Amino acid sequence: MSQHAHAADNLTFKGKLIIPACTVQNAEVNWGDIEIQKLVQSGGNQKDFTVQMTCPYHLGTMKVTISTSAATYNKGIIVKGTSSRTDDGLLIYLYNRHQNAVSVML
Repeated sequence: MSQHAHAADNLTFKGKLIIPACTVQNAEVNWGDIEIQKLVQSGGNQKDFTVQMTCPYHLGTMKVTISTSAATYNKGIIVKGTSSRTDDGLLIYLYNRHQNAVSVML
């Protein structure tokens, strides 16, 4: 004896596909000791660093969000209380590998 299954017109599937978050390893950028008079203007004291992440999801392009309590008026500033002008004090910026200032999410 065979049976046939018929699709119901009122059958609905609900839910969300959730991409699991990556785990970021603790990172510290060690600048060492730099005498203030040896700092050069306009980004001459840059330091490359990497951030190690473990991601359970491996499809597509990774998206990283960086948040900070920095000033909102200048793209890339990552230290709270710094100025928007390079001649007004010490600024610390975050750049991507193409040397473009990163827009931080505030």
